[in-house]
Amino acid sequence: MSPRKALPTALALGLTLAAGAHADEGMWMPTQLPELAKPLQAAGFKGNPADLANVTAPPLSAVVRAGGGTGSLVSADGLLLTNHHVAMGVIQYNSSPEHDLITGGFIARDRADERPANPDFRVLVTVGFDKVTDQVLAQARGKTGRAYFDAVDAASKQIVAECEKDGSVRCSVA
Repeated sequence: MSPRKALPTALALGLTLAAGAHADEGMWMPTQLPELAKPLQAAGFKGNPADLANVTAPPLSAVVRAGGGTGSLVSADGLLLTNHHVAMGVIQYNSSPEHDLITGGFIARDRADERPANPDFRVLVTVGFDKVTDQVLAQARGKTGRAYFDAVDAASKQIVAECEKDGSVRCSVA
């Protein structure tokens, strides 16, 4: 077949195959999973979806925010697995002209050979959730535009300040 005819043939074949494909919405909040029990089980999930609804209990408690992405704690000592691009700053921090870890990679021979993260690398572990919607929207109801934004912003900042006042946790309103 000539290259000139190959592209239209490939496109037609691709469209024909795609017509039979079916995609469901694929991203859910963990708290939504119990509501999706039937479709999950129909798709082959053998577990109890309610077991995945609590992000502060295993297995989801192992999922953390690391740097600008996510990671998973895989040991009681804090060993973290994440994607290369998430750990790039840590890799650069531990590299030198003599030991370019970005190009050459690195495997610790033992615990003493492990490398530290750079001082500004943060790993955030979820320890709980509070529903604050009513509190955030209390002063915003009936307002529009900038007044609405300012009311939501002020309430969110107040909630975060109250949550973080003892210094033991970092809080956010989403």
